[in-house]
Amino acid sequence: MPSILEVAFFTLVNILPLLFLALLPFRDSLRLPVKWVVALSLGLCVIDFATSWMSAYIPDSGDFLSVLSIFLYLAFYLLAVRAGPFKLLTVLLILMNFASVATVTSTFLRAVTATGVQNYYYSWQRTLYYLAGLLLSGPMYYQTLEKCIHPHIRTEKDNRIWRYLWAIPAVFCMVQYYFLFTAENIWTFSQSLRNLLFIWGVGIGNQLALYMMSQLLEEGRKNLRLQQENDQLALRSVQYEALQKSIEETRRARHDLRQHFTVLQGCIESGDLRGAADYLHAYGETLPQSIQSYCGNHAVNAVLCHYEEKAAAAGIGWEVSVRMEARAVIPEPDLCVLIGNLLENAVEACLPLGREKKIRMNIRQTGNSMLSLTVDNTCPHPPVQEAGRLRSGKHAGFGVGTESVRSIAARYNGDARFEWRDGMFFASVMLNP
Repeated sequence: MPSILEVAFFTLVNILPLLFLALLPFRDSLRLPVKWVVALSLGLCVIDFATSWMSAYIPDSGDFLSVLSIFLYLAFYLLAVRAGPFKLLTVLLILMNFASVATVTSTFLRAVTATGVQNYYYSWQRTLYYLAGLLLSGPMYYQTLEKCIHPHIRTEKDNRIWRYLWAIPAVFCMVQYYFLFTAENIWTFSQSLRNLLFIWGVGIGNQLALYMMSQLLEEGRKNLRLQQENDQLALRSVQYEALQKSIEETRRARHDLRQHFTVLQGCIESGDLRGAADYLHAYGETLPQSIQSYCGNHAVNAVLCHYEEKAAAAGIGWEVSVRMEARAVIPEPDLCVLIGNLLENAVEACLPLGREKKIRMNIRQTGNSMLSLTVDNTCPHPPVQEAGRLRSGKHAGFGVGTESVRSIAARYNGDARFEWRDGMFFASVMLNP
């Protein structure tokens, strides 16, 4: 029978490495202060020690205590980590893969090199060999969780990708557990070098698949960031052109003003007041209309005026209502890119149409932080959707504009939704930074 020290040592080796790796990718998403997480971890070790000790000395209690331990681990994880269920599931499946590789490795080493008869479950010998298996396979899984999973948990606030990412470690876990549970027992299975290499091959394949997926996500994020930067440059160009136009009109007006004063002065000196009045009326007819002012934020106003001109040139009905403070609740470049992408898509959807095409936009600020935007535009045919994403009508692939809108909304704790109904396309965005 095992001693108390043997059970305690097994508990630490069995719990702490997996607990460390489980929390590693979520270290920026903890619900509790670190000191409380450490305290709960120690408490979990004590509970695991107690259940292990009971299972060693109370006959037929092992299965019940194992199930109880699993529920305690899940409760701890949900209490300590703030993350969606699919993120948690992805990490847990990776750790299950890790535990399988470590177990088979330690059993193989013990079968090949062990001497003596310490075959009971919590013996020093078995625990030390299990520790060796953890140390041999642990660095590979540490790199995966640190380099492939943690960056996307930190930056990928859109949870849709995690609805599918968990399937990668799930498939590899199924392969591992199929061979482990269809074997006579783990001891017999693990004595074969071929089986050991197979289990390691499955584990390495899991890591490679996750690495490739991580690279694809990073590449997509870079492309989206580049597109957003290009959008910002285009909007700054719009603002610059509007400023240049205003400066040029001011310069021309100052030059022409002298000529108008000369004419008016001549009319007044000759007593031709009727002529002066007619001249002023004719001059007033030639003055350009004042620029529409939608709100006190000049950057947003410039973007709205730009798309108003594009809509007017295309014969598109235009209706915009803005109620927001002069100071935007999010950085101006992101807000202008958001508005620009929504209106660009709306204008492009209306261009091929004949009559009765229109765009309606509403921007509302609630309190000091919440901002909602809606854009409705004529769209006779529903857009093509795939896996909840809109495909582009200009190129093969998904629409960059809508993906940019989703990305900005997720970045500021919001949501973006797109819907087609009865010949109209409805886009709505809620921001809550």
